[in-house]
Amino acid sequence: AKAGVDAICCVPPFFYGQSDKAIAQHYGAVAGAASLPFFAYNLPSSTGCEITPAMMALFQERVPEIKGLKHSAYNFTYVREFVNMGLSCFIGFSALALPALSLGAVGTVDGAPGIAPEYWVELWKAFQNGDMEQARAAQDKGIAVCNLLRIGGFHGVLKSAVSYRLGLDCGTPRPPGIPLSKEQDETLRKRLSDLNLLSTGA
Repeated sequence: AKAGVDAICCVPPFFYGQSDKAIAQHYGAVAGAASLPFFAYNLPSSTGCEITPAMMALFQERVPEIKGLKHSAYNFTYVREFVNMGLSCFIGFSALALPALSLGAVGTVDGAPGIAPEYWVELWKAFQNGDMEQARAAQDKGIAVCNLLRIGGFHGVLKSAVSYRLGLDCGTPRPPGIPLSKEQDETLRKRLSDLNLLSTGA
């Protein structure tokens, strides 16, 4: 809190598998040390640990600070289950922001919106206003941005894309991340131009 942080989002312990009770104990220690709203980070593709509704129920019992989670797992049906448990669920796949919102999610946390945040702001506002046609159109534009991440490495694409958008050099990824190749960078620039997402000075 002294650092100006509003909440904590924490992945479960990884490398060595842990029991649900051990993870709950770990989360309780982290959350208790900061006394801030606490969110679990469900990222099984990187941690090897998928947080299920049953696990979240255990966390609710043992971690008083638990408020919700960032759900970056492929089991999309869990979104509704988490919401029905009274949890604030952020979807980790921004290409699915609209269907997630329709299931009660409160937003998305992902890398792609950093390239064109206005698309997801438009989606959010349209959804809140009940304009599903506009919300779907905004989601389509967002998906086109998400597809840019297939051009190269995740961090390399983000660094180059934001540099082009802002007209500022945002540098390259920290090792072991690598920048885009010249060919990849040229492809990205063209795709951004096609989407009208280039800075006027780029």
